[in-house]
Amino acid sequence: MFASGSAANAYSARVNSACERDYYRFYAFFNDVDENGRTETATDMVYITRRLLGLVPVPPSFRTQNPAIPPDDVIAARVDALGFRLDFDASGTVGPGTDAVYASREFLALVPVPPSFRTHDPSIPPDATITGNIQSTCGGT
Repeated sequence: MFASGSAANAYSARVNSACERDYYRFYAFFNDVDENGRTETATDMVYITRRLLGLVPVPPSFRTQNPAIPPDDVIAARVDALGFRLDFDASGTVGPGTDAVYASREFLALVPVPPSFRTHDPSIPPDATITGNIQSTCGGT
């Protein structure tokens, strides 16, 4: 699913650079895949999740409201450049129904793993581990 090429490589280099400077700025940067200067669960996390599902990242209705959103291939390359940094539960895969949910919930200041998830899969790492993995993506605390 993860793309390669100059756009993905350039974005990945910028992600790594932001990561080295400051985790919290990185976290906002990593979520801002449309690079509009704001990190929004209702847009950026939607784009990440849709890309992970194999859909075009930006729903067509979003473009009707905001034609300035970057093209799908640009947003897809930005998501792809994040690669396995998004594997917050360390399952070996990046899941739209798990890792993207955990990141969205962390961003919203909720516990990352919904309690109902643990009913279905009690082997999910503890919330503190998931949160730590999200934060350690950049060596943050």
